[in-house]
Amino acid sequence: MRRTSICLHVVASICLLVIAAFHLVAAAQAPVARGLSLAWSLDGRWTGVASDEESGAIYSLPRDRVAEVDLAGQIRREFELSAVDGLTLRLGKFPRPTLLTFSVWGSRAVHAIDIEGNRLWSYPALTGIDAITAADVDEDGSDEVVVGYNGSSGVHVLDGKGQQRWKSTASGNVWQVAVGDVLGQGRPQVVTSAFAKVQVFGADGKERVDVAVPRAFINMVRVGRLRPEDSTDTMLVAGNDLASKANVVIALSTDGTSTWRLELPGSVHTAQVASARPWLALGTRDGQVYVVDAVRGEILGVVDAQGGAEVGWVGTPPLLLVATGTSLNAFHVTAK
Repeated sequence: MRRTSICLHVVASICLLVIAAFHLVAAAQAPVARGLSLAWSLDGRWTGVASDEESGAIYSLPRDRVAEVDLAGQIRREFELSAVDGLTLRLGKFPRPTLLTFSVWGSRAVHAIDIEGNRLWSYPALTGIDAITAADVDEDGSDEVVVGYNGSSGVHVLDGKGQQRWKSTASGNVWQVAVGDVLGQGRPQVVTSAFAKVQVFGADGKERVDVAVPRAFINMVRVGRLRPEDSTDTMLVAGNDLASKANVVIALSTDGTSTWRLELPGSVHTAQVASARPWLALGTRDGQVYVVDAVRGEILGVVDAQGGAEVGWVGTPPLLLVATGTSLNAFHVTAK
């Protein structure tokens, strides 16, 4: 009986040691940030994030509703989404702030919702939505909505009432869309990544310039004016190096030349440029989020364990926003 008691005691001790070791491993897997510091975090099923740079309001999607969050991470208010599907969020000004919800490939439509939760209009998903952005393409003081479709539906540009302004089906599989003056014409153009290259459309869709990216298969594009003295916006693209198959991010001009080229261990699936700093946020499919100095192509910060993140920026200096699917996180960029 004594030997049995000793054996049971030994077994129990081993179990406790195993449990303790498990907890040590779990603790070591907590998110690690370099060059970033956590400002605040909200638990919940947050899947999309967008911000109003003028008011500082942050909007995010905890699945079946929208929450408005302030810069301190306090939830100001929430409203339900009825008869609206979508896990991703964008903000447009028509000219009043309006939220746009959709899911990549998964939603039936893109839905426009006012900030009181009322659905204003919907536009069909057709062959599946890949990407959406909102910007003042025609410079009339009200944003347009640019929709990039999977398959053969191409790119569509809508007005603030959800009416089609123009479309182009010259290319299919329009994975990403952006707006900016990349041609130096003094007016915006619509920029897309489609069929592994970059295409630039005039504001009315009638003119198109194809930009070949040397040695790269491109599936992501963003646009930003990086320095006050720049005469054009810079295209920031991501994809794969055709020779090495490495994941690359490139600062690109419309003549195909690049000012820098950066390799990352993971494939980029989401990106946003800060309006108040030349900072590019990149979310990769392995759960890491990077902040890159878009002028020099240098990594300023990185945080891991962010899941299938959606990223955004708000405030001055910019606060990095990350919706992970299990939390909404905000980070200060501490690197100089």
